[in-house]
Amino acid sequence: MNINTGNIYHQDKFRDTPRAQWPALLRERRMYIETQFEYDCRCIVQYLDEAEDVYAELGYDSADEMIQQELLIKPEWVRIAVTWLNQEQPTEATPLQLVLEQAKTQPLAAHGEIGNGRKDESRPSDRSSTSYGETQAYLLRRIARDQPELLDQIGPDKEFRSVRAAAIEAGIIKPVPTIRLVADMAVVASKLRQHLTQQQLLGLINLLAPPQP
Repeated sequence: MNINTGNIYHQDKFRDTPRAQWPALLRERRMYIETQFEYDCRCIVQYLDEAEDVYAELGYDSADEMIQQELLIKPEWVRIAVTWLNQEQPTEATPLQLVLEQAKTQPLAAHGEIGNGRKDESRPSDRSSTSYGETQAYLLRRIARDQPELLDQIGPDKEFRSVRAAAIEAGIIKPVPTIRLVADMAVVASKLRQHLTQQQLLGLINLLAPPQP
């Protein structure tokens, strides 16, 4: 391991940089993101890889939390970019927006079609992926196939702030409602009425009724 004791650059590695200079390294990376990231996002592969390695030492619960808090960018966009960059291995400057553009030009194949999206039995299915970034890439390709007009509406300052939100709008993801069990049962009852039919509510009441002696 080579310890860097000179000037700090955004591409320097945490493990090669004295611990006391990690804040300076993070500042350099934030500066790069603010000024150059939109033109070339290839460095994000290194950023994410190292975040997975050091997030606990910096007091974060996950690499995603560190990415959002320290680099001020959304983890889901980072992982989508990393998935694409790892697949394509570009050798020239690659804007982050290119990820979405590629999603537009490489949608999943239509249902029942063997090809771009549908795999044959010798190749793993897109749905079998468990990586968060690959899941986001899959959703983008589903949106590109089923409702491509939504792609231009995805972004931090656009109608859909996340890929998941756009996927819900497209009907690809069915949102699961959550109900907080607060002390005020009237609030809980109101939330239940919003999400359950009358028949479901009656069934729930029967299930909650104390057993007969």
